[in-house]
Amino acid sequence: MNNTLRRKSFLNGIVAYIKDISNLLRLDFYRAFKDKSVLVISCVVAGYALFYTILLYVMGHFIPEAALNARDQLASSTQFSSMPYIIIVVLVCIFIGKDLSYGTIRNKIIAGYSKKQIYLSTLIVAWLVTMALMILAQAVTFALGVPLLSFPTGAPYPGMGDFWIRMGLGYLLISLAISIVVFVEMVTRNMMVGLIVGTVGFLVTPVLFGYIGSLLIELLGDKHWIFEVYECFFLYDSFVISSGGSFTGIGFYTPVDGQLALKTLISSVATLIALNWLGIYLFHKLDLK
Repeated sequence: MNNTLRRKSFLNGIVAYIKDISNLLRLDFYRAFKDKSVLVISCVVAGYALFYTILLYVMGHFIPEAALNARDQLASSTQFSSMPYIIIVVLVCIFIGKDLSYGTIRNKIIAGYSKKQIYLSTLIVAWLVTMALMILAQAVTFALGVPLLSFPTGAPYPGMGDFWIRMGLGYLLISLAISIVVFVEMVTRNMMVGLIVGTVGFLVTPVLFGYIGSLLIELLGDKHWIFEVYECFFLYDSFVISSGGSFTGIGFYTPVDGQLALKTLISSVATLIALNWLGIYLFHKLDLK
């Protein structure tokens, strides 16, 4: 009987927790979509994708070898240096910054939500808003880019499986990058720190990691254990997957190595879990008075 009561109490606790998270998510999404900045950023992201695709089309008439086709443009859209990503990070940082500055988090705590639930809800909203806006930019790119720029599926490109691997891993790495931005801003409670990490930090460091990776290959070879371990760093993975590792001579014509893809998947998922657990734990310990 006692075991049955404990089991029932445990299940009721889970149901109540999920209900609280659902209510908090609805509240956060309502605030996000009520905020005019989300609509403005959506228009800016879509407008940029439209403008950039037309620009590439025009460039193709004057400098054919310098213009990207739609496939290259989509494969590189998850770069941390891509304009849609930078714009989205700014939006995410502003949204979180408003919660931190306007006393919204304190109001949520007074309403009975725990700091763990608040962190989790903020993270999920940041993820979903980021993915929605990235998909919007890519949809505009695809819709206009295919007829204007072409979308090659044959030689010299690898099969479409490689394209979808790049896109899937690119979104995984973007999710990790957004998690880092949320972690930094929520733990430091400073919007500018989150902005610096999410923009300047991620603009510079993937290229730096790419240079270090190419140096390790040159000195030790790509089979050395040091390089094997180095491949697990997500900033290096991002450089190779979403930029084609241009200065290492890899490019989008070379398929993503299966070992690199597996390392990226395992290391990124593990980092996501560990980082977000740590973020929830540290935010729970903060004194928000």
